[in-house]
Amino acid sequence: MNLVVKKSIEKVKRTRKQKLVMGFMAGAMIALAYIPMIKFIDMFGSHVGTLMGALFFPIGLILVLYMGGELVSGNMTVVGIGFLKKEVTFLEMIKNWIDIFIGNTLGVIFAVVVLGYGSGILTSLIPTLETMAQGKLSTTPLQALLSGIGCNWFVGLGVMFFYKYKEGVVQFLGIYLSVAIFVVIGFQHCVANLAIFVLPLLLKTVLLKSVLLNVGMVTLGNIFGGVIFVGLFNTTTSQV
Repeated sequence: MNLVVKKSIEKVKRTRKQKLVMGFMAGAMIALAYIPMIKFIDMFGSHVGTLMGALFFPIGLILVLYMGGELVSGNMTVVGIGFLKKEVTFLEMIKNWIDIFIGNTLGVIFAVVVLGYGSGILTSLIPTLETMAQGKLSTTPLQALLSGIGCNWFVGLGVMFFYKYKEGVVQFLGIYLSVAIFVVIGFQHCVANLAIFVLPLLLKTVLLKSVLLNVGMVTLGNIFGGVIFVGLFNTTTSQV
């Protein structure tokens, strides 16, 4: 059985506690990896800041994959492939995504509120965070959906690089560049968006319903990108 399919079975068989803990770690890493981009945008503006942030943000996914965390966007591809190969049930897949998303969210909140804001690192960056949050919320639901598809098409490919290639330069660059390019393009990632929205939500400078709509549509797009554009392609072409 292909390694990706084996990993999908392993992921859904973990206990809820394991999934929440591993999801927490991954969410925290994604949020912390996003902070350099916020700083760069604050210092150099949106265009240059995003380009510079793209150099550092991939570290988040790299740490998750190599250190064993669980990121919902990656699981959309891996567990989605298990479902497409009929080794994972639909209910197991959905339960896995929900548990990991909850863990990711808790990790993001801890990283942003406790480590970022609590330490004072993000205090002076709040105006920039609010501007970034408003920018995300200015997209229409359809735009958020399509942006989510593009994002997880690349993230899913990065995850596939991790499983398809042995440790080495090709594997590392495959992960790194897949993430960096979606950041430069400006596609949206459901967990990364949470990292932007947490403080503006607490400070009540954005509306909860607007955030839920954005995150919901981006998440749906991430699912399509991971399951259809990566998972279905690989299973249809017998690469998995």
